[in-house]
Amino acid sequence: MENWPANAEKTPTPAKLEPIAVRPDEAARALGLSPRTIDKLIRTGAIRSRTVGRARLVCVESLRAFMKGGSDDGRATA
Repeated sequence: MENWPANAEKTPTPAKLEPIAVRPDEAARALGLSPRTIDKLIRTGAIRSRTVGRARLVCVESLRAFMKGGSDDGRATA
């Protein structure tokens, strides 16, 4: 046990992973929009999402593309 602190210092700290997808309520908070607006954007195809099991996940890249002025497939959005 005496060597534990010395060994712990040699262990690399794992890198923090950035999310590639978030739940719709998190997407709404991130963009300052209502969850209902996020649902509408998903339905119209302005942002991409995927259902995994019972969870709906919104692609973070799609949110960024939407905020740059268009959907992630190049379509302009209103």
